[in-house]
Amino acid sequence: MANNKLAFVMMLDTSGSMDGCIDLVKIDAKAFVRQGRVGDQFAINQFSDNAGWVYPTGSDPRLITITEGLYETQKATGYIEALITHNMTNMGEAIVLGNNILERSDVTAGLRAYVILSDGRHNQGVDPVSVLGNEPPVYIAAIGYVSKSYFDRLVVKNNKSRFYNEPSAHQMMKMFNYIVADANENELILNTLDSYQQGSDYLIKEFTITAGDNCSQLNVVWSNKNYRYTDGYPRGYNVNVILIDPDDNETDIKPDIAEEGYCIYNLENMKPGVWKILIQYSTTESITGTIGAVDFYTDIKTNLILPKSIHADEALKVRVSALKGSDIMNDTRVTAEISTPFLSEEEINDKYAAQIEAIQSEQDSANSSEPTNTYDRLRSEIMQTEGRDIYAKKVSVHQLALSSDGEYVLEKTEGLKSGVTNVTVRIEGVDPKTNIPFTRLRAGSIFIV
Repeated sequence: MANNKLAFVMMLDTSGSMDGCIDLVKIDAKAFVRQGRVGDQFAINQFSDNAGWVYPTGSDPRLITITEGLYETQKATGYIEALITHNMTNMGEAIVLGNNILERSDVTAGLRAYVILSDGRHNQGVDPVSVLGNEPPVYIAAIGYVSKSYFDRLVVKNNKSRFYNEPSAHQMMKMFNYIVADANENELILNTLDSYQQGSDYLIKEFTITAGDNCSQLNVVWSNKNYRYTDGYPRGYNVNVILIDPDDNETDIKPDIAEEGYCIYNLENMKPGVWKILIQYSTTESITGTIGAVDFYTDIKTNLILPKSIHADEALKVRVSALKGSDIMNDTRVTAEISTPFLSEEEINDKYAAQIEAIQSEQDSANSSEPTNTYDRLRSEIMQTEGRDIYAKKVSVHQLALSSDGEYVLEKTEGLKSGVTNVTVRIEGVDPKTNIPFTRLRAGSIFIV
């Protein structure tokens, strides 16, 4: 099986501007850490006036390796829960700590990553852009009312770096799958988020193995770590998972790893074609789960190219490449789901000018060194009084057209407003050599100013 263990350093913003969303930071950080698999290595730091280690503890620790039983991720969530917000924002020092700890890691460069949860408002200490190297890539999970002043400069350091505006635990779980796929240029072939409603039911998802000499990994993760894989009857905390082959026959393939909250299948030299994963459950509560599948050795390569930022009066250009070896795949369907704000920053400022002024006056009178972010406070107030989210987004789906240079392209010129826009791309086609269908998934976000 491919050596695909990850080493990641998570950096959590605990400055005063995160006060209104620190609970969400904790939830998202826990969701991401719980995706960690046996053999993965990780560390977590936090930054406000200064940066320091959350887990492992100490002034100069080493990366923690996850062992069977997931004791390490469980302990990490306890430390995350204890975080509090205060004072200024020193993102640069958090990156310096990450650089120092990764220097002593034996994980190869292509399998390292930084994950930053922040609103991007660095205002103290060394410039984070100056201390971030070309490796490893940085994956930014933007939370709160986001500032672009540093984020767009950080992600240009490495072409694998990504910016996500993903303010939910479930999206953090899916983000982990994207990072696994990016490592060593693997391809993500399945990445779903599903609800398991209270009661007895099932779900079926498909993924495609395109070549006979194959190597892939399938991860099933539940939001509640009490749930576990079983090859027997589904009941209580036992969830039955069955792999179904391209001939529509149930197999007796068991996961290579089955721990509390997740199971992993390492699949090698499987029959090419459309496989299915059947999940059967009978629960006393509603939970959620992700299914991620990564193809390691495929010669079908895809890439999503987005601008880091554009002005609202510019066209948003989405570009996707799809290659079989070095050959352009010109009979491929590419669709993009674009999620953009209902209200621009200017519209929020105009519509809620009186409330914003009142919040800022209150903050000034409190004489805080870094007050609670104005727009997060506003968001909370509007949710209570009007039942609406000022950060809400509208979704549209578009098909990309093949251009003369061999890329699939979309130019969206209408409906763009200042703020963060998310783009999720689905690439579907047929392998010209094997005539077997394939699916690839890509995602990213951009700033519109």
